[in-house]
Amino acid sequence: MTNSIRIGRSNAIKIEVNDDGEYIEINPDDKRFTLRLKGFINSLKSLEKETAEKADAWAKLGDNATDDDALDLLDYDAQICEKVKNSIDELFGDNTCRKVFGEGVLPSLDNVREFINAITPYFAEAVKSRKSNIGKRYSANRRGGR
Repeated sequence: MTNSIRIGRSNAIKIEVNDDGEYIEINPDDKRFTLRLKGFINSLKSLEKETAEKADAWAKLGDNATDDDALDLLDYDAQICEKVKNSIDELFGDNTCRKVFGEGVLPSLDNVREFINAITPYFAEAVKSRKSNIGKRYSANRRGGR
């Protein structure tokens, strides 16, 4: 007889992300994921600020802005969005952007922010549930095996 155990997947959350029934999976027990998610969100905030500054600088050009200036801004925005798309796929798994945003879509930073805001409550609920379970397991009222 072979003995076996399975640890760390019981709290995994599957979230359906499109009409085809495809889903992403988040495991709140994976603390590396938590750290990577925090880093991703901080990076996203920084990129949003940087992009806004770039857009403001372009807007200040007003009538002096050339077609090349506009194309440079669009190119910069696309490069940032490509970087963010790759980070999302790395963080949540291959093809996450395809599943969430559609085939061949390069999501805008606004779309990405909307996605993060939509999945955050699921993650927060899982963490809250985990804390509650730990509290029950290790409370002063627990009697152990008695």
